[in-house]
Amino acid sequence: MKRYPCFLLLSVLLLLTPIAVFAFDADADVSSLLKGFDGCFVLHNLQSGQTLKHNASRCDQRMPPCSTFKIPHALVALELGVVKNPDDVVKWDGSPQIFKSWERDHNLYSAIENSVVWYFQRIAEKVGYEKEREYLEKFDYGNKNADRNLTSFWLDQGPLEITANEQIAFLKKFHENTLPVSQRSFEIVKKAILFKQTDEYILRGKTGSGRFEQGGGFGWYVGILECGDDAYLFATNIEGAQNASGKTAREITIKILTELEMLDG
Repeated sequence: MKRYPCFLLLSVLLLLTPIAVFAFDADADVSSLLKGFDGCFVLHNLQSGQTLKHNASRCDQRMPPCSTFKIPHALVALELGVVKNPDDVVKWDGSPQIFKSWERDHNLYSAIENSVVWYFQRIAEKVGYEKEREYLEKFDYGNKNADRNLTSFWLDQGPLEITANEQIAFLKKFHENTLPVSQRSFEIVKKAILFKQTDEYILRGKTGSGRFEQGGGFGWYVGILECGDDAYLFATNIEGAQNASGKTAREITIKILTELEMLDG
């Protein structure tokens, strides 16, 4: 029997109205796909409320959001007019960067796609401490702490931190468009974090990577899998001595969702 992405769709009759019911194994063991890392994974179905959670205690552990903060940060920039048009180009100043993809001019879309830190550092300078704090409160984002360094408070050493469960809570408000932002800002950022689209599903997500002062690193991948009118929120966080990055967290997430028969790989 052919298996379809986003589960097998079952039609049931309730009060004479056909509705789509999706189910996944909330007790599925995904530990083998996280082997080699101290990590957690959360998957939440918005329609049914069903949740799969691996390593629940770690899912309550706060970590710097790193580049996953580009989702709320882009919303703030658009709301305040710091970014007036997502296609507007910001010039690279010519300084050496960690990645070659950062050593060029960027707009909002390419800066999110390539996780360009310098672009969002310029945004932070224009937003300022007062508005950064104000929107962290409005969004109820993690520990809401932007008190130390205006251009790095969301990066490796914080002080801004968030748990995997809090990432899910933020993504719920984002997906349902209940954050205090305009429809325009919402649609632009939703488009910016698009990763893959097929006839069966739309996958949106953002990676984040960080390093510890004592060595080793950590990675995030958070996002939304849309299947018709239904949506599944996910957050993956990994930590390890080697290869713990946002890219690895994304690869692990895609393997998990494929194993659960939600994606086609």
